[in-house]
Amino acid sequence: MKQNGICFLVAALAGFELVVGAAVSTAVALNSTVPQSCEDNPQFIDQGSGFDMSLDRDNASWAWIATGVFAVGATIFSFFLIGKHLRNFNNPLEQVHIVRVLLIVPIYSIVSWFAFRYYWRAVYFFTVRDVYESFTIYSFYALILQYLGPTAQSQKMALVNKPKMVWPLYGPIFRLLRLNEYYYPASPTFLQTNKILVIQYVAVRPIMTVFALITQVMSRFCSESMSIEYGHFWYMVICFISVTFSMYGLIILYLTIKDDIAEKRPLPKFLSIKIVIFLTMIQNMFLSVLVHYNVIPENAWWTSTNISNGIQSFLVCLEMFIASIFHIYAFSAAEYTGSVPTPILKAVIIAFNPIDILREMGRGIAHLIQSIRGRGAGMRISKDGNLQRGSHGTVILEPLGNSSNGRTLREEEEVIIEENFQVKGSNEKGYGTL
Repeated sequence: MKQNGICFLVAALAGFELVVGAAVSTAVALNSTVPQSCEDNPQFIDQGSGFDMSLDRDNASWAWIATGVFAVGATIFSFFLIGKHLRNFNNPLEQVHIVRVLLIVPIYSIVSWFAFRYYWRAVYFFTVRDVYESFTIYSFYALILQYLGPTAQSQKMALVNKPKMVWPLYGPIFRLLRLNEYYYPASPTFLQTNKILVIQYVAVRPIMTVFALITQVMSRFCSESMSIEYGHFWYMVICFISVTFSMYGLIILYLTIKDDIAEKRPLPKFLSIKIVIFLTMIQNMFLSVLVHYNVIPENAWWTSTNISNGIQSFLVCLEMFIASIFHIYAFSAAEYTGSVPTPILKAVIIAFNPIDILREMGRGIAHLIQSIRGRGAGMRISKDGNLQRGSHGTVILEPLGNSSNGRTLREEEEVIIEENFQVKGSNEKGYGTL
């Protein structure tokens, strides 16, 4: 009963995020008007000689100080926890991803604090800052995969007895696209396909950041507007769609293997990532809509966009401070503590080397291209867990025992391929046709 409640909470968060984002984007697009000028253009902004951006200058200073307290506190707590992991780097395959996940707090906190102070450059701070969000999602995805198994082969073999499962949030959209109600974790292509859902955001977000910076320089970004005439609308919509797919892939994997990795306490870790990303994105969209419809008025020192950015920066620093405390529990270093500290410099080099992420992106692209060409069906999983090409275009699995319903794993896999991938025959090269 408890597990069902948790699953409902996870799915509800994803569904609410999707509905709110879609509703906001659609409503604004249908009712948008193009402003006569864009505040992001420097000629429309009085940067001032000091930090005097509020109805009361002292209030602005105190708001910045309060934001700084939260930012510094969040950074101290986070680096304390990161340091504990680096000094006890006894399981690099897991801890490299934990360190990368924890870094989102100091990065978001410090950048948001500077965005509050140098408000006329906030759009640059925010767009560059948010790139790290994509790496955080992927790092957490890679972490729970490591919990499942230390190698790709062991991860695949851990899923061979998994029954078919209903798609999270399965509903009218799935039926409209004529998608099967079930997915099959035991399929040899499940993990790779799921990984594409997650890792595409790692590519999309930096590309959209470059788009945002270019349109900002050309005075066509206009962060205070949600009009389709400006880059900000498309930046928000494309990033929202991409991160939704990425988080959906993460939810699929979590719900599939949560029982297998229960001893690693994945739920608090998952919620700490999901809620932080959910809050920052939704509140950003909400504040953008308020500015677009002039709900937030400007004053003698601050434009409406400046006020919105200040509120966003303050909220992010506050949320990161809370997250940094929760991370001490969720990502505790206690289980990795050894009798002898590990060399910190070596651990830092390993943790900050992005080659594994780039390699996975390359593999994902290669798998996607292979799937498009129709080669994915002619594969098999051997006893050692390696994928091998079948001889007659069917995906087969070496029998390792009996499944829960009495069928051998070979029979189980053939049913999976027939129902999920609808292999109807083989082409002249021997590959299954979809």
